Amino acid sequence: MTAGSPFRHILMFTLPLLAGNFLQQFYNMVDSWVVGNFVSDGALAAVGVGFPVIFLFTSLFSGIATGGTVVIAQAFGGGRLGRVRSAIDSLYTAFIRSILPITAAALLLVNPLMTVLRVDPAAWAETRTYLLVVCAGLVGSIGYNLNAGILGGHGQ
Repeated sequence: MTAGSPFRHILMFTLPLLAGNFLQQFYNMVDSWVVGNFVSDGALAAVGVGFPVIFLFTSLFSGIATGGTVVIAQAFGGGRLGRVRSAIDSLYTAFIRSILPITAAALLLVNPLMTVLRVDPAAWAETRTYLLVVCAGLVGSIGYNLNAGILGGHGQ
């Protein structure tokens, strides 16, 4: 990124991030369409309430993974493979140490979060179930973003 047009480099760096956000939006639209047409109104409300929660976690861990990508890319580009390994080890250590507390906190905060979001009592049960499933699956989402950041740092 040190040679050539800065605008082009910044654009090429941000396009995958933008594409990821568009795909997340598209996923939510499809999710809403399927649930709205084939399940119930309460389930549709659950998906609507759940999206900001999902987006919060996805954005948070995409940002952390992007930070890891920068560190890894700098070390990899500089030929410091020991630093690359150290950065990857640090990311995995942080993941392993934080995933259980983050998941537990998310699961414990489902009910208070639903109160703050003013979930309609008619949709409470389905929204709670949906959010519990989403929060229990954080390990997959966080793991995916972490590994995508590591691969991105290697230029892949």
